[in-house]
Amino acid sequence: MKIEKLEIENFRQFYGKQVIEFGQGENNVTIILGANGNGKTGIFRAIMFALYGDMSLEQDNKSKETPILVNIEKLDENLSLPVEAKVILTFKHKETEYVIERQVSMIKEANNNFRTNSYQPSFYKLSESGDFEKIKEDTAMYINNILHRDLREFFFFDAEKMELLSNTRSQRKMTKEVKEGIIKLLQIKSLDDSGKLLKDLIDQENRKISNKAKDSDINEKVTLKNKLDQKLQKLEKENQLLEDNREKALKEIETYEQDLSANQKIRKLQERRNQSEQFLNESRELFNEQKKNIQHLLKEVPSLLVLDFLETKDLEFKELKDSQNDTIPLDMIEVSLQHEKCQLCQQGIPHSSITYERLKELENSYTFSDLTPVITGIQTTTQKLKREETVFKNEMDTYLQKTIQREEDIEKQELAIRKIDDEIKGKAELLDNLKNIEQNLSTHKNNVKEQEKKIDKNKIEIIDIEKNIKQLEKDIHALSLKHNELYVDSKIVGKLRTMKKVLEEITSEYTQEIIHQFSAEMTKVFHSLLSKKDKTNFEKVVINENYEISVLDKMGNNLVRELSMGQGQIFTLAFITTLAKLASKGRNEISFPLFMDTPFGRISGENRDNLIEQIPKLTNQWILLLTDTELTKVEQDAFEQHQKVGKTYELVSQDRRTEIQEKNNIMELRMRG
Repeated sequence: MKIEKLEIENFRQFYGKQVIEFGQGENNVTIILGANGNGKTGIFRAIMFALYGDMSLEQDNKSKETPILVNIEKLDENLSLPVEAKVILTFKHKETEYVIERQVSMIKEANNNFRTNSYQPSFYKLSESGDFEKIKEDTAMYINNILHRDLREFFFFDAEKMELLSNTRSQRKMTKEVKEGIIKLLQIKSLDDSGKLLKDLIDQENRKISNKAKDSDINEKVTLKNKLDQKLQKLEKENQLLEDNREKALKEIETYEQDLSANQKIRKLQERRNQSEQFLNESRELFNEQKKNIQHLLKEVPSLLVLDFLETKDLEFKELKDSQNDTIPLDMIEVSLQHEKCQLCQQGIPHSSITYERLKELENSYTFSDLTPVITGIQTTTQKLKREETVFKNEMDTYLQKTIQREEDIEKQELAIRKIDDEIKGKAELLDNLKNIEQNLSTHKNNVKEQEKKIDKNKIEIIDIEKNIKQLEKDIHALSLKHNELYVDSKIVGKLRTMKKVLEEITSEYTQEIIHQFSAEMTKVFHSLLSKKDKTNFEKVVINENYEISVLDKMGNNLVRELSMGQGQIFTLAFITTLAKLASKGRNEISFPLFMDTPFGRISGENRDNLIEQIPKLTNQWILLLTDTELTKVEQDAFEQHQKVGKTYELVSQDRRTEIQEKNNIMELRMRG
């Protein structure tokens, strides 16, 4: 299948008539560039609406109302009047050209309610005569034979929402998605359904035999078998219901755990805030303590103010003191004379020396002055104040530095607390529900455990019943052979049993073969999409019989949880691409278009270049829905180098109206910056 042209009118963001033609053949890449909200996904939505009549997509929020498909601007202009949106899709399948047209009508009422009315599609194909003729068969069945609706999710890759290896996915959930994808796409379910159909036929034939048989033993065994069949069906239904309830409970658990995770983030934020607040209080206490120290120290300032005056008068005080007769203490003179030795320099003073005589004269003429002790006291005070001034300056400098540091600490912590408060604001309401969430989470986990116990118990009972049924079937078959009139019916049952056994073996072998083939093919695709550097880290992709998926290195270690976000998206893309490729029945490329929405956001530059080179080889059409932040000069040059881009468009929005503008080539697209 190849999409040739899409015509839309008043659909979603697109006001009036708009047309897109898609790249074909060697130039099979179509690039549609637009900012978020300008209608990139709306283009894919229009194609899904045209093919299947889908009003919503898989990624839509199911809890909300059905998306509005008619242009809001047009509805506002025609309030309370019906407005039609139209989509015409032209595509080719097996060299035959088809055109399908769908319309939807909506009325926007004054109270902002919407009423919707959809119409039957018009479906045509190009005949050998060159005219379009209307297809009379059921449109849904016809389209499903071309491209089954179950395959939709495998040719639309939304990088923002589709990630097989998301951190929120458990191994169980990932395994379930892998299994469902393989079974759904590769028609393994059809084999399982065929097995159930054969079982029903065997039961039907056995009931015929029972009705014809006159042997009471046969009737008795058939009656017992029927009871066991009923019990088996009841247990299987019960298990199915338990499985469904279990799945619902697990989804609820996942939701509660996400909510709990959000609350735990708030708790961590609050812990950080408490720590910051504690540190802030400590910093404030230390700041106040330093202020008190400075205030206490400033009390000594008045006494230090006189120091400058005393230092300027120091020389005068010294001269005045030297002019007094009692400059040298009397006791020092007396001791020096007594011991005939100078008490200052310890030099000898002989009794007959001039020095001795001079000291004797000083002793005899010695008079005490009232001024000398005053001057001495002043000089002593001056020296003391000098020492105190040095200590004062050092202490004041230390206190000021500590005060400034504490003030900076206070500002930092206040800023940190404000930032944390801003983070908490938007999430604070979740705290009220925390206890409720924890209680519900515990209840659901207990329910899941109880359901799993019941399921396991039922499975054991089912195995026993199936064994008993098989034995009864053998007994009934053996007894039936005794009656000639039941011989043919017994032969039929025998053939049906053989067919069922063969089909079970085929299903098992086919499933194993598909899983092996899928592992090998996905390894090739994954390697082709990775950069050279990344290829060396990953040896192969393996899916086991339980549908558990692994990425092994050369040593056999599973690296699936060590993939980066970008590698995880490439891994998911490789998984979907492999499914699509195997569903394309042996073709080298995927036989239907591959849409990719915002594919480059988390992927490294080298891996982007590799995708640009390899994807056009894997699919017959690659339609890229890019944001203006994803397309840089590097990507432009890469697309230009490989020469695979056939059509280029830019979505330009103004006043709630998006216009699709065709460009001559990719180099004409406007990039940010």
